[in-house]
Amino acid sequence: MTKAMNEWIFIIIGLVVVAISIYFYNTLKIFIVLGGFMCVYGLGKMSYNQMKDKMFPKDEEEAVDLNKVPNPYVQSQQSQQSQLPQQQVQHQRAQHVVQHRVQSAQHQQVQKQQQVQQYRQQPVQSQHSGKYCHSCGKPVHHQHKFCVSCGARLM
Repeated sequence: MTKAMNEWIFIIIGLVVVAISIYFYNTLKIFIVLGGFMCVYGLGKMSYNQMKDKMFPKDEEEAVDLNKVPNPYVQSQQSQQSQLPQQQVQHQRAQHVVQHRVQSAQHQQVQKQQQVQQYRQQPVQSQHSGKYCHSCGKPVHHQHKFCVSCGARLM
């Protein structure tokens, strides 16, 4: 539906509501007012749209289809990768992602091992009884049943 059609629908429905309300005047007085508002709204919307179209005409040139505009970044990337078939490029990207994830996991594991070694090398505190958490390696008090740091149950 066009804009003009929507406005005419408001006007027609408003007139029908007013006409039916006048016929049943004693019981439907409020609907006379509502029908009048619908007519006024439709007329106001119609005049507003006409005025807006006259003041701000739509330029056809403003609508640019981005799929048709060449992207220099994409073109330079495609020219560099044009030597390899597309499947090889995708396979290389997938391998790179997998290698990155493996290296990240290895790095995290090394960091955790270093933290455990650091905690074991720290000087023994006065409350420490020589027990260490089997999970995180932090020193624990001999009366504790759970590690204060990681929450693991102590043996």
